[in-house]
Amino acid sequence: MKKYWLIFKLTLEEYFVYRLNFFLWRFRNIISFLVLFFFWEAVYQGKGEIFGYQKEQMLTYIVGVSFLKALVLGSGTADFAGMIKSGEIVGRFLLKPWRVVVVLFFRDLPAKILDVTFAFLEIFVVARIINLPIFWQKNLSTLFLFILVIATAFLTYFAISFLLSLIAFWVDNVWAPRWLFGVIFLEFFSGAFFPLDVLPKTLVNLINLTPFPYLVYFPIKIYLGKIPIFDIIRILFLMFFWLLALFYLVSFVWKKGLKVYSGYGG
Repeated sequence: MKKYWLIFKLTLEEYFVYRLNFFLWRFRNIISFLVLFFFWEAVYQGKGEIFGYQKEQMLTYIVGVSFLKALVLGSGTADFAGMIKSGEIVGRFLLKPWRVVVVLFFRDLPAKILDVTFAFLEIFVVARIINLPIFWQKNLSTLFLFILVIATAFLTYFAISFLLSLIAFWVDNVWAPRWLFGVIFLEFFSGAFFPLDVLPKTLVNLINLTPFPYLVYFPIKIYLGKIPIFDIIRILFLMFFWLLALFYLVSFVWKKGLKVYSGYGG
């Protein structure tokens, strides 16, 4: 276990080496948050409720999006595709007694910790400046289920991102499919742009058959108290199903990829 914590420490140090890149990324997130805030401020002018959301709830939704994009929709596994193409995985993983999934998980943790910490500070400062109204959930059972759902969403996205990186076993350019996948599925289908229930019900029902709305949309709805406890339990079962299915798929694709791999490096 000590070797994995050493990976965590070294990865954390890497982020402070490339400080400019990190702060530019944080600046981009602040701008994205402000764009969403002013958009919904304009929409709610003179209106108390839209799409079943009070203004306070909708603004809390965009705050939740900022936190969950930092905590869930971000992963160091994106770098793994480059390691495959360069042959770096031979020396760093294949020739050492390390489990690849565990190593990547501990490489992910520093990014998550930094992103969530800075997201909290950024939103706290911005909220104080613009006097942002926020809905605070006080029901302890709802909060417990909310945390459980977030933890499952974290692992689900980790599996999805790892799976996307494994495409590098067969294609040279992984960036383009990852970017397209991120915009269409991870942003739109997850509810990171707006609550999915503003869309036509038929489309929402189709999106709910995928794992993506369980990454952002449903966790925030649970926090806002808009989903009954029984339905939350059903959502958790669906999330566990997707989690197991995705990790099985990761294992399957990893083994298939190694059979066709011919990288060199160390």
